[in-house]
Amino acid sequence: MRYWALALFVAPGFFAVAVSEVGVHRSWSMGRLAQIRPEGGIEGSNGQYVFESGEDIKLLCTLTEAGVNKGLTTSDLRFQTPSDDLVKPHFASNKTTVILLIANASVENSGRYNCGNVSNQKNPYILHTVDLEIDPPPLGVPPWRCRSEQLENLFCSWVEMEGADYSFFVQGNGMEMIECEKPNPDARTCTVKPPLYHPGEREMKMTVVAQSSLRNGTFSYPFHHHRNIRIKTLENFAVEAVGAETLKVTWDLPAHLVEYNFSIVHKIKWVPLPWNDVLFLHGVEMFLVPGASKTRSWNRTLMNLIPNTEYDVFIKAIIENAEFPDLGSSISKIFVKTLPKAPDRSPDVPLGSFHVERIDDGLRDIHLYWIPLSDWEHFSDNFTYQNVLRTEGGKYFLEWKEPEDERVNNYTVYWCISPPSWPFCDSVNWTVATRKCHNFELESIETLKFAISANGLSGSSGMGWEKSEQGSGEEERTQEAECFWLPGETREARDRVRVARAPPSSLCTVLAAYLVRYPPGVLNPASCGVRARSVLQSADRMPTLVVVVALKEALGAGRTQRKLEDT
Repeated sequence: MRYWALALFVAPGFFAVAVSEVGVHRSWSMGRLAQIRPEGGIEGSNGQYVFESGEDIKLLCTLTEAGVNKGLTTSDLRFQTPSDDLVKPHFASNKTTVILLIANASVENSGRYNCGNVSNQKNPYILHTVDLEIDPPPLGVPPWRCRSEQLENLFCSWVEMEGADYSFFVQGNGMEMIECEKPNPDARTCTVKPPLYHPGEREMKMTVVAQSSLRNGTFSYPFHHHRNIRIKTLENFAVEAVGAETLKVTWDLPAHLVEYNFSIVHKIKWVPLPWNDVLFLHGVEMFLVPGASKTRSWNRTLMNLIPNTEYDVFIKAIIENAEFPDLGSSISKIFVKTLPKAPDRSPDVPLGSFHVERIDDGLRDIHLYWIPLSDWEHFSDNFTYQNVLRTEGGKYFLEWKEPEDERVNNYTVYWCISPPSWPFCDSVNWTVATRKCHNFELESIETLKFAISANGLSGSSGMGWEKSEQGSGEEERTQEAECFWLPGETREARDRVRVARAPPSSLCTVLAAYLVRYPPGVLNPASCGVRARSVLQSADRMPTLVVVVALKEALGAGRTQRKLEDT
């Protein structure tokens, strides 16, 4: 006959169960069926595992071979925390191990952790235990900073550290320590009126006292107060327009800063408001006020600005080599407008930017075109374009292109009064230009018309006209016919030119003679003759080839044509 004996061992939160069989007694020791241990940590002198607060701790409960043979499974395993909470594992790493994760562990998570089994029992029983000790981090100064508001008050702040309390003390120039007072016990900021600064003093002593439930500590640091001074704002900031392209910026430093041996960097920036998106019109200047200058008022002149333009001018200051960029002063700014002036240039007028529309023989409409100035080039609120019509001091300028025909020796330039319009002229003036010359200048206040001929050894592109004279003596009068060109294709040989021209038909029956005149470089007088009576004028007297018809009688009749040959 077999007898069963049941003994209960009570542990916090668990019923520990030991099973013995009368006649066949078997005892299972702690950790025989399962074992619990943390991953990592340092094993202490009392068998506990020590961690630093803030770490993530993994507790592993693993079934032993005996536990597996006994029929235990990971689904039956549970963890018990120091607060007697019974929790399921967070996850299983394999068939025999489950894990409990303690995230961001703190001192409050210290204590005994149990691993137990709930299989076939109303109450689980303990399989194994482990003790965890979670300590605060080593005492030291947490991330902290202090700044001085223009050497008046010192403000300190720091990051809260678990389980520790900090106090800040300031000691300058060998004087006693002054505590930085917190607004309340749990605050992480404090304010103190620092000891009197001396102009040559570069740093002071900062003492931090740390206290925690486990231990205390005192730490001293050199505090570079001159690199942690914050300038609140610049005083009496003003901007004045002193010219169309110039602004004068003035400001004052806080009065007590000028005595100390630290330099102050000023950043001045100006932006034209109408064109704030045009970056090349912006400007920035860095200006350094040297330490111990003992000068309170400063000024800078901004030059090469856009006239008649409203500018947004900014200024801020910061101690040179400041420890933090946010120690700069607040930004001061003013809107001011530069003075107007006349534009620096006229609009661009590319060559040929005009169109001439003929109204009649004496009138023209001229349409001008130009590339307008940019808006920022107007320099005035009443900007407008003004067209001025004027002559170039009574001068004419005539230009022509160099010919491709190398046989051209020179040019003859002709001009006469207009009106009448071409091809009529009362009289013609002329001059000769060399082959290398391609322009002609003439001073005259009269309205003139011009023509030009290209001359070679054997001919000319030329220009000519006809005159007929009627009557004799007091009754003689002149009748003008059309001017004409002698084209190059009339040349029949090197020394022969054929010119065909019909004189007025009413005069053909009374023609007495022909008079031929020619410009220089066109014909050789020695080889020039005409049929019937002729008079040859020298080459320097007449500008072009002229045929003069002399009348034998005052009256004429009939309409016939006759050819004139020049041999």
